[in-house]
Amino acid sequence: MFSMLIFYIIYLLKYKILFASLFLLLSLTFLLLIYFIIYKKIDLINLINFSLITFIGLNSIFFKNFLFIQWKVAMLNITLAIIFLFNQFFMKKIYSKYF
Repeated sequence: MFSMLIFYIIYLLKYKILFASLFLLLSLTFLLLIYFIIYKKIDLINLINFSLITFIGLNSIFFKNFLFIQWKVAMLNITLAIIFLFNQFFMKKIYSKYF
């Protein structure tokens, strides 16, 4: 929530969405490090969210195309759906309790 708030504030200050995406990546990295230092572990959903935001955010910054960062929510939902479907049909261990 904190990283999205920083993203929104930077975007409202009339900076470009790509600059706000950079601050989103930095704040999310900082928060994940703080979470790891406090709890000595990282939840699977946080790791998936961090990796997707990093991948999509870096593509957004590298290609200078803000559409990548707008697809983040859809890509997160698609990734989680694929994980759940794969788990449902091919795995014996239930991963949904980790989310």
